[in-house]
Amino acid sequence: MKKNKELTDYCKAVKKNLHCSKQLKKEILHALESDIEEYLEQNPDTTAEDVREHFGDPADFARESLSVLDDEEIQRQISKSKFIKRIVLIAVIIICLVFTTTAIWVIVENSRTAIYYYSEEIGEYE
Repeated sequence: MKKNKELTDYCKAVKKNLHCSKQLKKEILHALESDIEEYLEQNPDTTAEDVREHFGDPADFARESLSVLDDEEIQRQISKSKFIKRIVLIAVIIICLVFTTTAIWVIVENSRTAIYYYSEEIGEYE
């Protein structure tokens, strides 16, 4: 059996469930593809379902692959995630401040340069 759509879908499902850096994800997927190719060479009459049974559910495979990470890698991923969230939050706050400041400036400028109209009535005194 050659690598077909079902096996590609299996690898995509594993990739979707891997929550780690791109480099680590790439390494895990490369190892998985190598393992699948090796399994297919040893068992030429294997179906895609046999491969799924051998390697397990994609979510479980991803969870097990990530569970072997050392604490340092996990802490690095958590720190990176927190850093990205902080940067996004700061950017949103800055954008809101710029928008608010601009809106206030426009309102003040418009009130300063506004042309006020008044009307005069000319009346006759008797």
